[in-house]
Amino acid sequence: MNWKPTTLGRMLERVSRDYGDKIAVVTEDQRFTYSQLYRHVDEVARALLAQGIGKGHKVSVWLYNCPEWIFIQLALGRIGAVLVPVNTRFKARELGYTLKQSDSSLLITTDRFLGIDFSELVYETIPELGTAPAGGLVSAEFPELKKVICLGSDPVPSGMLGWEEFLGCGQRVEREVLEAREHDVSPEDVAMFQYTSGTTSFPKGVMLTHDGIIRDSASMGGRMSISHEDRLFCPLPFFHVGGAVISTLIALYYGATLVICRTYDPKTALQIVERERCTAMNGIETHFLMMYEHPDFTAHDVNSLEKGWAIGPPEVIRAVYERMGMKKILNVYGISEASPNVTTTRTDDPLEFRMLWHGKPHPGTEVRIIDFDTKRVLPPGHEGEICVRGWNVMKGYYKKPEETRAALDRDGWLRTGDSGLMDARGNLKFTGRIKDIVRVGGENVSAMEVENFLLTHPKVKNAAVIAVPDPRKTEVCMAVIQLKDGEEATEEEIIGYCKDRIANFKVPRYVRFVDEYPLTGSGKIQKFVLKERFGKL
Repeated sequence: MNWKPTTLGRMLERVSRDYGDKIAVVTEDQRFTYSQLYRHVDEVARALLAQGIGKGHKVSVWLYNCPEWIFIQLALGRIGAVLVPVNTRFKARELGYTLKQSDSSLLITTDRFLGIDFSELVYETIPELGTAPAGGLVSAEFPELKKVICLGSDPVPSGMLGWEEFLGCGQRVEREVLEAREHDVSPEDVAMFQYTSGTTSFPKGVMLTHDGIIRDSASMGGRMSISHEDRLFCPLPFFHVGGAVISTLIALYYGATLVICRTYDPKTALQIVERERCTAMNGIETHFLMMYEHPDFTAHDVNSLEKGWAIGPPEVIRAVYERMGMKKILNVYGISEASPNVTTTRTDDPLEFRMLWHGKPHPGTEVRIIDFDTKRVLPPGHEGEICVRGWNVMKGYYKKPEETRAALDRDGWLRTGDSGLMDARGNLKFTGRIKDIVRVGGENVSAMEVENFLLTHPKVKNAAVIAVPDPRKTEVCMAVIQLKDGEEATEEEIIGYCKDRIANFKVPRYVRFVDEYPLTGSGKIQKFVLKERFGKL
């Protein structure tokens, strides 16, 4: 790919010119052409300028998946402001942390979602808002935060500006002013802070550039064989980099149609794919597994699906290929700090390879493996820490210089904190989180390896392996298992199954059963919650 650095605004201008009458975004009850998308983004961009938002200002977006989310994302890009996605599962403490740590000047939210009173959580976070004039917030705790915009509420909660009033303010901003601001935006400017998922600690704000996220999406979309004829279904939340970047921007970059839903439900997802004849779908294992295991799966025609990316164990990749008919499904590896995709397989790779490996890095980027202890670069076939260098690497963590120095060395190599190995052809195999290593009597056991093995048990639906203390071996494995519907199993049965098939030091010492897991908003299992619940024996 002969790449020319670009910005979100320039990308939008190109696709709206080339595909103006084509459908860009589809929701449950709305459709927008690329020309309409451009006009809505223009309207939001001018409204943001009217509120005093400009280059470098941070805007937190605490919304469900909706067209307005996309309008805001692209509008912020046009004026050089920074998007700060906020997890819709956050409570007041987490919202407050994000607003303060990011120095957000504006919060755009809604009144209610999934039975959660967002307005109440906002007031709990920012008590002064309840008595402040609309658009006139003064907060000692959040000195940068000036206004809160509320989408979809009538009447508008006290102290907030309603969405329509917000848009109306933009009418007094001349288009020439917007064009001048847009001209000042550089491909190397920060487009968004992607906060890490918080599976182990408080999140860090990953600073990603315009060109990094667009080029990553373009390169990944090329591997997926995406074109303007595709209809891409995105079940991922937009606050997740997999939704906002390598789904939304993949579709928009290629002039494809992006099909979205407010929140993921497998029955609804099956209906959407069938109704819209979606040709592509991206997601994590939970999204796919819940669809093909749904009792109504065979009642829906999803034969239009053929391509996409998936994050999950080998058996999920196989099931997506065989049961859902997605013959071009790709296995991928990524990290928020790398815009986020690092490697992908290819559509013509054999299925067995795609199940076990995560493919090659994008052109212009590099991946290497270093020894966990000595940091020496390792040859093919040796497991160590995955390191990445190139245009997809973040600028750093916002206001966290020590953490940035720990992650990025002087030569530009990003230490991912993930373990893996490479083959002689330059393909990567991700083997787990380094912090997700259980140190059993001198042996390093990958929790992911044991989890993938446990999924071969016919009764096991999902598995999470955590480290628990042991007086003799320092740590041993505990398996926290979710059984398939209608199945029953005992601790002894699961341990016995493992003893016959994997090395003894990898066999879980303990097994616990759960009906569901504590999850982050992006669907990752929160292992620190499992450790708090089960780790004290």
